[in-house]
Amino acid sequence: MNAEVAILKSAEKRSVTRRIIDFGAFIREEDATAIRVRCRNISTGGCRIEGAGGLAEDAEIWIKITGLTPLKARVAWVRGEDAGCEFSEPLHPRVIEQLLIPYRTMVNGRFAAPAGMG
Repeated sequence: MNAEVAILKSAEKRSVTRRIIDFGAFIREEDATAIRVRCRNISTGGCRIEGAGGLAEDAEIWIKITGLTPLKARVAWVRGEDAGCEFSEPLHPRVIEQLLIPYRTMVNGRFAAPAGMG
C-alpha cells in the first residue's frame, strides 16, 4: 500500500481537506460481488476511486479501505472508470490521520514512519 500525505489543490471551493493517497480498496453495491479499486484521495466527507467501471451516479455502495470498517457511500459523480463517493457518515479527521501515519514521511524515495514511531 502506498500513500502520499498531501493536500490536493483545486480551483474548486471545498469545505474539507482532501488527502492524496493510493490505497487498494474494495467496493460493492447491495447484493453484488465486491470489486477491487484504487482509492486516490480521501477526506472526512468522501473519496475518489479509480477502476470502478459500471457505477451509476446516486448508487449506494459499500467501500472497504484497509484499516477502516466498511463505509456506506453514495456515488456523487462518475467519469469513465473514476467515481467520487460521499460517505453516509463523515469520518472524524483523526481517523484519516491514523490511517496515514505509517505513510506520512518519505525518506530517500521510500515511505517511512514519522520520527519516534519505530
